[in-house]
This record gives sequence, C-alpha cells and structure tokens, in this order.
Amino acid sequence: MSTLTTLSTPSAVTTRPSQPSAEAQVRTLKAKLSLLGAEYGELLAHARAAVAAAALGEADPVGYVRDVLAEHGQLPQAGALPSHVLAGTARVLPGQMGGV
Repeated sequence: MSTLTTLSTPSAVTTRPSQPSAEAQVRTLKAKLSLLGAEYGELLAHARAAVAAAALGEADPVGYVRDVLAEHGQLPQAGALPSHVLAGTARVLPGQMGGV
C-alpha cells in the first residue's frame, strides 16, 4: 500500500499590504501641500491682523494669533519664554505657571 503525501496550503494566505501607486502618492502629497499652504496663509493673515491691531492700539492684538493657534492646538505652554519658543526649546520656569 502506498501513501500519498500532499502538500497543504495555508488556509489564510499572508500578503503584504498593497502600496499606493505613484500617482496616488502624488495626489496625496499635493492635497497635503495645499492644506499646508492654506493653513500658512491663515496664520500669516492672523499675524498681520495682530500687527495692525497693535498699531491701532487695540486692547488684545495677540488675540488674533492666539485664536488660530488654539484652533490647531499650538498654543505655547503656560509660562514658556518667548526666546525658547522661537528656539524650539520652550519650557516653563518655576513661578511662571500663569495662563497664556
């Protein structure tokens, strides 16, 4: 009596996730770049409005910039030193835990 050995195939074939085509990647990058440009334009407009408001003596000219930063979750930490924010090393010093 002969025994026939069969190769079993796995029930679930593992495949790599398909990579998006180059065209799809370009479309995605163009959309991201467009959004980034719009957000930059919005921030620039708010910064210019803040400078104009300061020149007119408005009570809270920074409010124009504060609002757009808050919308994007980009307000500096309370008590951060401006020079550290500009350098990307913002930290709060003891005794500077006041609100922004």
